Amino acid sequence: MGLGIKTQKVLLLEELIEKAGGCAVVDRGFATQLEKHGTSINDPLWSALCLIKNPQLIKKVHLEYLEAGADILVTSSYQPMCFASGWAVTSVG
Repeated sequence: MGLGIKTQKVLLLEELIEKAGGCAVVDRGFATQLEKHGTSINDPLWSALCLIKNPQLIKKVHLEYLEAGADILVTSSYQPMCFASGWAVTSVG
């Protein structure tokens, strides 16, 4: 009998932490880093706007986190998913 998806994810995370020496570093302060590069986060859908208007900056910030030693990157896709699902009340554009 195969492992459940949740169990597989836990095992993958445990393996990552073990390979990282017992502690995995997660990128944090994504909005702050985007602001340092000139992005405005005054809109409720700031990450969606950045993904749409400046995806190269998203990639650049993720690379900066990897270069700084991050083991795990956050995708910043929660706002666009909410927007696409019709949960957003603010229009993008």
